[in-house]
Formats: sequence, structure tokens, C-alpha cells
Amino acid sequence: MNVVGTILLKKERSVPLYIGIILIGNLLMILSAYTSFYLPATPVPITLQTLTILAWSIAFGRKIGFAAVSLYIFEGIAGLPVFASGKAGVAAILGPTGGYIIGFLVASYVVSLLAEKINTRKISIVFFLMLLGNLLIYLFGVGHLTLLYTHSFGKSIHLGLLPFLVGDLYKIFAGCLLLPSLWRFQKK
Repeated sequence: MNVVGTILLKKERSVPLYIGIILIGNLLMILSAYTSFYLPATPVPITLQTLTILAWSIAFGRKIGFAAVSLYIFEGIAGLPVFASGKAGVAAILGPTGGYIIGFLVASYVVSLLAEKINTRKISIVFFLMLLGNLLIYLFGVGHLTLLYTHSFGKSIHLGLLPFLVGDLYKIFAGCLLLPSLWRFQKK
């Protein structure tokens, strides 16, 4: 068999694997959205989504991580109850959490691109990438809250950022601990 045939065979075998990993990531994102609760006086729930989305994107890159996040958002917009608290549809995107959902997509792309470019598996880099991803999610989330709901940047910071900082820091540390396991899985 020639080199081209070998490459094509390898690609054919890897397509189902890629689809499987995308679907596993998608399922984990849905489950992490359902792991949610609300704090008093904020319309934004605490979930495990940032951990799942950022860790999956860093571990598997744009082709898999970004595809899983895109699929997750497409499912939600299409009406499947995959967003936090079982929300779905365009109403969820236009609701108080819509900016965070769009931020998931942007953060996934940026951190997966940087992870591919840097091509290192140092925990300090993972920490930086997860921190950057969280900042991007906050940027879109707080911006959306400000434009559509509070009309006050200060109030949006108070409702959509400050209550989540400590929890997100814990999720960043959890991601730093989780990623070595995902890299081992990725090698297999």
C-alpha cells in the first residue's frame, strides 16, 4: 500500500475517534451545565461549565475542543435543554447568561489556539490559559449584562463577576490538576 493509502486509512479510522471525543466533551459540557445553582440576587448561576469547556479545549485543541463547544451551543440554540438549569433556544442567548455562552465559544477558540501554538504541557501555562479563558468569558458575560439588563457596568460587575471569582479560581486549580489526565487520555 502506498503512503497516501496509509494516510487515508489512518484518517478514516481517526474520524470516528474524533467524533467520539467531541461527543464525550459535549456530554460533559451538558452535565456541567446541569451542575448549577443560583446565588441570591444574581441572574447568573454557578456551574462547572468553565472548567469543562476550558480544560477540554486546552487538552484537545481547536479541532476537538472548539467543535465540542460549538456543538453544545448549537444544540442549545436549536432548542435542546442543554444550557444551565435546562434552558434552551434563542431566549437563553438573549437572556442574562447569553453573553457567557458566547464567551464560552470565544474562550474555547482562543485558549485552544494558544495551547496549540505554545505546545507545552506546563501547569503554569495551563493556569494562564484557564485564567485568560475565564477573563474572556467574563468580558462577554458582563458586557452582555450591561448592554441588555443592568445598563450599569458597576452593577454588572457586582452581579456577574464578583460572586464567581473565588469559585472560578478553584475551577482553574482543578483544571490544572485534571489536564495531565486528559493528556494521558489524548495520547491513547
